[in-house]
This record gives sequence, structure tokens and C-alpha cells, in this order.
Amino acid sequence: MRGMAVLGECRLCLSRDVPLLASHILPQWAYRRARNECPPPGLSPDPVQFRDGFALQTSKEAREHLLCGACEQRLSVDEGHVAGLAYQSDGTLGLKVSPESLIAVPHQRDPHVRRASIAGERPSSIARFAASVFWRAHVARQPKVDGLKLWNPQAEALRRFVLGIAALPNRMCINLHVLATGESLETVHSTTTATPCTAKKGDNGIHQFVVAGLLFNLMTGDEAIPGVCLACGSDPQVLFQDWRSVRLLANMTANILEAQPKGALARRRT
Repeated sequence: MRGMAVLGECRLCLSRDVPLLASHILPQWAYRRARNECPPPGLSPDPVQFRDGFALQTSKEAREHLLCGACEQRLSVDEGHVAGLAYQSDGTLGLKVSPESLIAVPHQRDPHVRRASIAGERPSSIARFAASVFWRAHVARQPKVDGLKLWNPQAEALRRFVLGIAALPNRMCINLHVLATGESLETVHSTTTATPCTAKKGDNGIHQFVVAGLLFNLMTGDEAIPGVCLACGSDPQVLFQDWRSVRLLANMTANILEAQPKGALARRRT
């Protein structure tokens, strides 16, 4: 996460008059995996972004001067860990599980929901990564992340958790879903990235984002599920779920199909 620095207050550690770097809201490796290295003739490998009913191919990434160098380095450790667990550039899942090791989750509308313990995969690091993305999206002024609706006290709790000076409050949990296809570990969403947004706002809230086939949920109040929480669960779990049963992905797919191409995409269609 590199970029030209400006002086200001680090939004994470609150140090004043320090050089601030142009921080990525989502990790840079997620943008890289969204690139198509074998694009059709006439198109660049840059990812296609969908917003406000339009599809546009662009190399622009959501960045903002938020963090000092020390805090950038702090976040990069957890980002690197999650990069190794997500779907890789060849479409394989970095998380080391086998279909045979997954346990069915009863009483689910989606019969393909399964779970696995990730106690040995540094779940606290995964939770800090997710919390940092939600927090960055809240404090950023980027229009690309204006779909996230957190209360300021919730964002402050995330900041303190990421900084390592406090645990997440009770009834604030982070969980992880792998967006599989049916019962396999493969997915059509290995390159999909979605900026943080709110599915249900308020004290009993649900907030989500996607990077490289991994769906992260921040759930608060009555929606929190401590049993599988990566930050507070006694046996942290990862859930494997058919992406077609995830409302966020279903809505994204519908929006993609209806999107009007712009720029190079529109010229290629004509």
C-alpha cells in the first residue's frame, strides 16, 4: 500500500502531523486478482466495476490518505495472511480444507451450507483484517464505499480492536463465508470484489464485503453469532455456502446483467 504522503492525523492511531499514505480501502491484492490476464481482443486486463447501473473497465482503486506508515505496516500483516487464505489467481482456495472435512449445518435454507473449524488459521488475524476494511470504509470519503452505514460508536469499536487496545464489544461479531458453487470448493467468484455495504442497518445490523471469493460479515446486536465469530468464538468457524443463496451475490449478479456498458466496454459492443 504505497502512495505519495501528505501531512495530517492518522485516523487509526490518531497521531497528528504525520505523513499519511494513500491507503487502499480494499487490499491491493484483491484488485490484482480481479484483473483478467487473458482479456478478449480490444480490452485491457483491468477489472470491470459496476456502479449506478453502469459497467466500466478501469484501473482505479479506492484509496485515501488515512494512515501513517506504521499503521499501514500493521494492517499489511493481516492483509497478507488473508491473501493466502482467499482464492488464488489460479482459482484454487488457499484455505487448507477438504470437502470431506466439512460438517453440514442443520436448519439452514441452503442445503449446501457447511462449516469447518479454523482455529489453527489465526482467526484473530482474519477478524482484524475484516474489521480494518469495515473501519476504513466508514472513515473514508470515497463515494465507492458510501453503501456502508455504521454508527460512529461501532466504527470506534472497530478502530480500537484493529489497533489492539480493546476486544470487540459484546454482540458485535465477525464471520467468514467461502462463496462456493454447490458442494464443491470451486467458485465462479474467485475474482469477485465488492466494497463494504450494509444489508441491514441499525443496532441489529448486518454489513458485508467480498474479496477474492470470501464474504465477510459484521453482525451486531441480535444478529451477532458468537459461536462462529472469528474474534470471540470459542471455536471459530468458516462457513462454506453456495453463492446463489447469498442475497448480496444474487443482487450483484442481477445488477451486472442489467448494467449499461461505458467507455471501452461500450465501444467494443458497438
